[in-house]
Amino acid sequence: MRKSLLAVLALVAASATLGGCVSLLPKTAPAQLYRFGAESALPSGGAPNGTSVGPSGAGKIGVVLGHVEFPRASTSDGILTVTGDQTAYIAGARWVAPARQQFQEAVERAFDARAKGVQIVDVGDVGSAGAVLRMDILSFEARYPAPGAKPTIVVALAARLTRSDGRVLDQREFSASIPAEGDRVSLIVKAFNQAVAKILADIVVWTDQEVPSAPAADAPSPAMTATTSTTSTSQTVTEVQH
Repeated sequence: MRKSLLAVLALVAASATLGGCVSLLPKTAPAQLYRFGAESALPSGGAPNGTSVGPSGAGKIGVVLGHVEFPRASTSDGILTVTGDQTAYIAGARWVAPARQQFQEAVERAFDARAKGVQIVDVGDVGSAGAVLRMDILSFEARYPAPGAKPTIVVALAARLTRSDGRVLDQREFSASIPAEGDRVSLIVKAFNQAVAKILADIVVWTDQEVPSAPAADAPSPAMTATTSTTSTSQTVTEVQH
């Protein structure tokens, strides 16, 4: 009886030891990471080997890029989709960095490569800059007409150019709608890239036209008070499989 009891205790101890080596947490595949905006810096047939295709900064008017604001549902690293009144993130796919950060960097690259008369300068140079550019993203999403259909990527924003003293030079809304070639993540990301490239090309041309033609400010402002206008949403966002 004593030997039988010892054998049972030994078996329980061995089971406990083995059990400690087994994870009870569910195993999930790592999310595939994607980026957008890298292609928006170069126009069609851009320069090879990373060389700049835009003119040098000499003689250009400085433009300070304000903080780009995103709707709350789009600002993270999730790829947002909209079907009717329902929103969801694409399961198993993420932006390599938050969408707001990638978009801000894409704006700077687009100006570096495309702008003819203006250039993006640091916020500390606002006193000597010709203008301040602020953008509020209104839409940054893949819109589905029906579940399983090919989505259309919609990027829309409101942009405003002001002098360093706050006087408004011009303001307008820009949008780009690019149908994806299919309902696959790679094709959806490709359409995001195309939409971002189109809208940034329009913004660079607009800024080039408006800033040099605007009258100079009476006196430069020594500092800029940052303003934000964040669009929030109370929608519950889930994940969808692709």
